[in-house]
Amino acid sequence: MKKLNILQLYSDYRWTGPADPVLSLSRELAKRGQRVLFACVCKRGGALEPRARKEGLAIITDLKLNRYFHLSDNIHDLITLPGMLKKIPD
Repeated sequence: MKKLNILQLYSDYRWTGPADPVLSLSRELAKRGQRVLFACVCKRGGALEPRARKEGLAIITDLKLNRYFHLSDNIHDLITLPGMLKKIPD
């Protein structure tokens, strides 16, 4: 069975209600042998990134993941994302 490359994008840094199921899904997919990259916003005091690392997930914090329209953040992510995806090991 071929492994999937899964990129989970989560545009927050706080531990909120939606964060738990997203993190649980990513963890379970990784346990089942899928390659999961968890991209989230990294800010000082944020609880999501440390929890995701504790779960053993590969974390990406190079994206802005602005959940609102912000031209420079959106362009940054559009330029950065393809290069990051090419670096995913098989």
